[in-house]
Amino acid sequence: MSLQNMREYFVQFLKDTYAKERPWFENHLDPDQIALFLLEKYEIGAYFNEVLDDLALEGLRSGTNHFTRVQVATAAGRVMKAYGFDESRINYEIPNLFSALDTSVGTLVISEPDHYMFWPYEFQRYYAVRKMLKEANPIDIVQNWDDPEWGYIWYLYMLGISENLEKVEYLFKIILENAQPELDVLIFRPQVRISFLAGINGVEIPDDNVSWQKVQNWICQELTGESWRCEIAINALILWEKKYPRQIIDALLKLIEENNIDTGNDAAERLKRNTADPSLQMDLLRLSQHKYENVRSNAIKALVLVSNHPAVKVRLLEALKDPSASVRSSAAESLESQSSDPSVKAALLETLKDPDARARLQSVYSLYSEVSDPVVQKSFFNALQDEDAAIIECIIESFVHNTSNYNAKELFV
Repeated sequence: MSLQNMREYFVQFLKDTYAKERPWFENHLDPDQIALFLLEKYEIGAYFNEVLDDLALEGLRSGTNHFTRVQVATAAGRVMKAYGFDESRINYEIPNLFSALDTSVGTLVISEPDHYMFWPYEFQRYYAVRKMLKEANPIDIVQNWDDPEWGYIWYLYMLGISENLEKVEYLFKIILENAQPELDVLIFRPQVRISFLAGINGVEIPDDNVSWQKVQNWICQELTGESWRCEIAINALILWEKKYPRQIIDALLKLIEENNIDTGNDAAERLKRNTADPSLQMDLLRLSQHKYENVRSNAIKALVLVSNHPAVKVRLLEALKDPSASVRSSAAESLESQSSDPSVKAALLETLKDPDARARLQSVYSLYSEVSDPVVQKSFFNALQDEDAAIIECIIESFVHNTSNYNAKELFV
């Protein structure tokens, strides 16, 4: 199942990357469909994918995406022998294989006479990972875990082993054991790499994973450490695709409560993707009434994705009248997705009269898509007298981009 998850992710990634610009190419991005096509048209059997697996990993390890005809034939012969083909069968199959490759649209394609390459290049990574998944303990973990060029490969590999808890633990353990002491005591590359891999959507890591627990503890410790160490830890969470463990959520909440405007804002950015959790909503609502304005402001920012929840909406509307301008501005920002709600729209229109320009500007941003409403049009037109140039510019842009049916003469003449 994990191999299927990897393939589905890979195909979607290719479609997102290539199919929009080359619609004709969309049907040539699924490795399984390509293999089926070659089977039907050229009678190329199941060995084809394994030939690609071998070539891809061999090329990746040697730093090349180009293969001679001899290299392809050698890899094909090696795989066919493993399938039990005799020499006469191999001699029959290889010309068919090259006929397929010479007319192929995807995977391994001819680049120049008697030379082949994976195209798109991502195919090489996909097939290389397929090969790595068949190896008990790939040597590549030790040799390339920290290679920036292998970042996407480890993403695919993690998807591929996501249901094999022993392999996940082994991967994390080897990464931690192969740190470079002089370097990683300063930039913590193993912990950052493991944090990235642990955050991949669809990968569930049990609490008893020893290496992951070590990294969680590191994250929580560094979030309360010196500013540069805190920044490394919080950036290690930036690409997470799923909910954080509760231990990390509590550390981020504590970071907001420390009343540092910068690190608190970063913590709010990380937490907002986790706010479907009712207990986290309650924690943030509590912090939104904290005595310090930076804490209130950042807690309100973190609630942006759940602004439609009744209790959250009520609190955000209250925050539009907070004594702090930064809190009022954050509340206006978090209410943007609810701007069509009559009560929210009325409150944002009232905030257009706020004494602070930041709050007024954020209200304009939040009402930007509602300018077809005559009431909003009139308020925006009056706000063109604002002393802040950014507010005037934003209002004009909203008229230009969002109102096709209003009477321009009536508004501007």
